Amino acid sequence: MSYTDEDYELVLSIHTVIGDKIRSKGWETMAPEERHFSNVMAFFGKVESGGFDGFYFDSEHLPTMIPQLRESLLAVEAGPAEAILAESMNFFDGGVVPHDLDARVDMIREKPDNFEPFGDLEDRFYAEVESHYTLLACYARRHPEVFQRDEAN
Repeated sequence: MSYTDEDYELVLSIHTVIGDKIRSKGWETMAPEERHFSNVMAFFGKVESGGFDGFYFDSEHLPTMIPQLRESLLAVEAGPAEAILAESMNFFDGGVVPHDLDARVDMIREKPDNFEPFGDLEDRFYAEVESHYTLLACYARRHPEVFQRDEAN
């Protein structure tokens, strides 16, 4: 996953503005494009720092937003990431991720210690998915009416 310095700086700038907006005005005031941006940033951050284990078992609320997250991944044209996320859900009975963190943790505790449900998916994720900095920078450039305003604020 490679990206340019320009993409990195643009994405961090927008991410900072969106974070400030969420804290001061609330999630509900955000434009759909800002929500997509924020969802994708949170997902990539969680997967890059802890893999799918971290995404599913170290996060209280992010896995409960999977329908919105999948929509956001498609909106920013991260189809390969969305497909891998969808495949990762097969770990759970019927592909349904429990909203309760304790229930998710109990599921993994029932498996043998050497059980690695997401190893191959994580390898594919890093090999096939474009950098989120590139994806989000391109997305922001496709929506200047939203994100140029964000950068200015």
